[in-house]
Amino acid sequence: MVQAETRQLEPVRGRRPSVEVSKPIKTISLKRRAFRRYVKNWLAVIGAVIILVSVFLALFAPLIAPQSPSQIDLSNINEWPSRSHLFGTDASGIDILSESIFALRTSFMVALIGQTITLILGVGAGLTAGYFGGKIDMILSRLIDVLFAFPAILAAMLLAASFGPWMYEQFGTVGRLYLTVAALSLIFWVGVARIIRAQVLSMRESQFVEAARSNGASSWWIIRRQIFPNILGTAAVVISLGFSDIIALEAVLSFIGLGVTPPTASLGRMIQGGQQYIDPFWYQLAIPGGILAILVLAFAFVGDGLRDALDPKTIGG
Repeated sequence: MVQAETRQLEPVRGRRPSVEVSKPIKTISLKRRAFRRYVKNWLAVIGAVIILVSVFLALFAPLIAPQSPSQIDLSNINEWPSRSHLFGTDASGIDILSESIFALRTSFMVALIGQTITLILGVGAGLTAGYFGGKIDMILSRLIDVLFAFPAILAAMLLAASFGPWMYEQFGTVGRLYLTVAALSLIFWVGVARIIRAQVLSMRESQFVEAARSNGASSWWIIRRQIFPNILGTAAVVISLGFSDIIALEAVLSFIGLGVTPPTASLGRMIQGGQQYIDPFWYQLAIPGGILAILVLAFAFVGDGLRDALDPKTIGG
């Protein structure tokens, strides 16, 4: 009887006990979610491709451009687009394609340097005013309000007109370029500072910041490890949108003669020269104007795509 009972308790050979194995739940990081949301916006993707191609052309302009932007060919003045000159030539015989490629370099140089200064000043002032508050916030906020109320184009024109000749004497043809970058940077950082300050104010009393304070964390540690990473998305959106503003303003200053000076190529100067010969050589105005419009729209599309992809209300869903 004992042997029979033990025989019944033995498991059947060839069969494995059924064990329920729970499948691991796949988690998607916030970065990957943001990337997926961005690539779904086809206008933002097109804008990013246009910017990447433009940056490539600007970086390798001396190798890609068929001619020098300052090479004058009096035998081919006002030549319409052809195989030898794909975009035609202007009234001085300069190849418009070559000048456009080097003008992209000027636009990106001004925008990159200007937005770097804007990012440092704007984020720094916004973080300081929003987190510490009190007199620091009052002083910085009043300064921001005063500069923000001043028209950007007017301030840039005043600086360029006042210090342009002196900068040209001190630094040569690139002096106006330095002045243009400084003028645009001193204007646009206030907008970034206002946005960052508002976000830091709402974040300063949050639970994770209060928990860090209760654990004895210093203000610098909280700003660096808790607040700064959470405002990077907003800063990226504002800076990307600011690129289009700086590129457009640089073209405006060059158009009215207060921007970069020859032989430095600029879309604004090309538009200014092309409008004098719009009839019948309309392409001299349409080509640089179209390039400027495409650049501005590309940065606007990228900014909108980043804003949607990094929206904290939807990125976690």
